[in-house]
Amino acid sequence: MTARVVEGGGARGGAPRAVLAYLHVFAELPPNARLLLVGNLCVNIGLGVFAVLFNLYLVALGHSLGYVGLVAAATTVGQAAIALLVGLALRRVGERGVLMAGAAGMALTATLLALVTNDGLLVVASVLFGAAFSTATIPALPYMMRYATEGQRTHLFSAYFASSTMGAMLGSLLSGAVPALVVAILHTNPRVIVPGDRAGLVVGVLAMAAGVAWFRAMRAVDAPIDHGERPARPVDAERDERRTRRDVLVMLLATTLIALTMGATMPFFNVYFATRLHAGAGTIGAVFAASGLVCAIVAFLAPALGRWGRLRGFNAARILTAPAFLIFWLHPGLGVASAAYVARNALGTVSGALENTYAMEILPARLRGIAAGWRSLAFNGGWSLGSLATGVIVARAGYDAVFVGAALLTLAGSAIYFGYFRIVDSR
Repeated sequence: MTARVVEGGGARGGAPRAVLAYLHVFAELPPNARLLLVGNLCVNIGLGVFAVLFNLYLVALGHSLGYVGLVAAATTVGQAAIALLVGLALRRVGERGVLMAGAAGMALTATLLALVTNDGLLVVASVLFGAAFSTATIPALPYMMRYATEGQRTHLFSAYFASSTMGAMLGSLLSGAVPALVVAILHTNPRVIVPGDRAGLVVGVLAMAAGVAWFRAMRAVDAPIDHGERPARPVDAERDERRTRRDVLVMLLATTLIALTMGATMPFFNVYFATRLHAGAGTIGAVFAASGLVCAIVAFLAPALGRWGRLRGFNAARILTAPAFLIFWLHPGLGVASAAYVARNALGTVSGALENTYAMEILPARLRGIAAGWRSLAFNGGWSLGSLATGVIVARAGYDAVFVGAALLTLAGSAIYFGYFRIVDSR
């Protein structure tokens, strides 16, 4: 169902018909795509539970904050270490098999994280969990390119981002409800939180295991009728290979710069709200929940911006995140800071959905899995470096330097990405 356009530029039937036509594309996503979205939702419910409870669980076991940071770093190392191998595995096993293996690995290693208390084993399990996470997420991009038509791609990528956000929200809700329920059932002192947190983590494990079942239900079918590869640049093979390598290198450079800003800011916003704006835990949780809800809604609007041009659309959304960082640099009141945080995350959601679509479309099908692995490696590496650098910068110069640096790196990454591909496309 497509809204036809009359000479005046308006859709026949007006805005309601245009909205229905827009939403109908989501409803027409193929069965494999819908199964992927549900499986991704389940996996992210488990991730949402662990994001809230796992660090608290470690502290309740008596571990220091330094050890908690070590475990978090170990997870990122696992994500980066496996990224390139996942790209190679996609050629041999296929996207569905790798997705299933990754989700199953997440459930198994998460079980260890929920039950094991030995310091060394927890670090090893964290590395393995990070590796399993990359295995369960990297194949999604080439898989969506395979089983969606050209007109559905941006909608599917946006829905994938939305399912991730919604899953994390549901996981956050479960992370509060399950421990409280366990404490009430056991009639224990609410301060004895280990049993409740462990029960919540186990629920997260079950959600990840459910994701395996949904991924397993996906079937190998023929690609959509209009899915045929259309060379974007009809040049000789040698020049096309050189250009493809340059394309990937530019993507990796821009991705690393953006990941530096993400790693330098996102893990520390809760600390910033608490220490600089004196917000309580309940207020911070409410702001984060509101951000998740807005991001889930906005993700479905990404295709509308993509009609302006995916390259222009995602770079415009990304550039607008730079002023949000500068708002934090000014240290506004809690209300303005909360609005800036929600706006930054919403724009980032739109940018991410459109960028992933664009990056997969301009690459040959045979290189998409490998490129997704390289991009995952660049993102996780940049995130880790940004997080490590922030700890040193805040201790010496405060948050101001972090937010100004994040704004500048965001603009630099966007300029490199847009400038290069705009020139290439114009040629």
